[in-house]
Amino acid sequence: MQRLYVRDFGPIQSCDIEIQRLTVMTGPQASGKSTLAKLIYFFKLAQQYIQAQTLSAVQIDKWLRSVFLRMFGDLTELSDAMQIRYDFADEQWLEITKGIHPQTHSQTVLFQLSRDFNQSSEIVDAVYIPAGRSMITLLSDQLPVLFTDPNRQFPALDYCTNAYIHQILSLRQSFANGLDGLLKQEIETTDRELNLTVLKHMIQLAGKILKARYCYRAGEERLLLDMNKPGKSIKVNFASSGQQETVWALNLLFYYLLKDKPSCIILDGPEAYLYPELQKYMAKVLGLFVNVGNHIIVITHSLYILREFNNLLYVAEEKSANMQRKEIVSSCEALDASWLKDVHVINRQVADGIDDVFRGPLLPV
Repeated sequence: MQRLYVRDFGPIQSCDIEIQRLTVMTGPQASGKSTLAKLIYFFKLAQQYIQAQTLSAVQIDKWLRSVFLRMFGDLTELSDAMQIRYDFADEQWLEITKGIHPQTHSQTVLFQLSRDFNQSSEIVDAVYIPAGRSMITLLSDQLPVLFTDPNRQFPALDYCTNAYIHQILSLRQSFANGLDGLLKQEIETTDRELNLTVLKHMIQLAGKILKARYCYRAGEERLLLDMNKPGKSIKVNFASSGQQETVWALNLLFYYLLKDKPSCIILDGPEAYLYPELQKYMAKVLGLFVNVGNHIIVITHSLYILREFNNLLYVAEEKSANMQRKEIVSSCEALDASWLKDVHVINRQVADGIDDVFRGPLLPV
């Protein structure tokens, strides 16, 4: 069981939460949801980086501090009582405190790893999909110029946003023929057994949300508005705000489903600029992603997203569901209650606070 402990860090006074396959965070603005999500991302990155290579204790310490500072910024306001710890498994943890650096004698963040931290355990690819994605999409044509160096970091952008942009640039050539083309290529070139039911269902849901199909051709990101008329398309930076916010969240989710790589996606605001019915389809996409064994951390203000998660839970619990329920929810979207952790972040505290949304009768679609 993975857990995150936080004391006196940023807007969070105290936190002790289990991290499940689907961890849903709600709460008012500036309550600390993004802080918690970024901390989970940091710890997942740390595990991925440290266990993937042989590093000295000094190299590990410098890498952890560098990424932490690029992710969370200035340390001058940190509380002396700050303590952050992530338990990956029994006797495998990473802890962060504030203290004196042994060489510079200045206040900084200190890291302590459990003795067996380098031992093999489940490692997942961590991906942070930030809020405000439409602004990045608007700069689609300028991104290759701004980010010509794959290791370049823009000081004005936090680590998470930088990483998200670099991932888009590294992957978008793969989507020359959209999700369908990427799936076709994988079928023709790999001997892995693909879950075609899930992948094709994901393509259908993405089409319903976008009302179009994404492709990257001749150096341009475009949305095909009519699959039967290839000429009927629009550049992605001229698309609607909902399409701009959603397109790369869907692309990344599909990519990790296709590659069948254990992954943890941290998604801030899946509902951004989407019509309520489309928000429900987005919840189905997330259910699909979790259903095959991946992890999702969701930050949301949407009652439509929460209620659709409720539907996915309720159908899974009702094993004798009638045909009407089966039509509403596909079996590959259904959520097991044991996969879910729902928390409410408010007044610097984290508590189980939205169970009333997640428990109840099936709600209309």
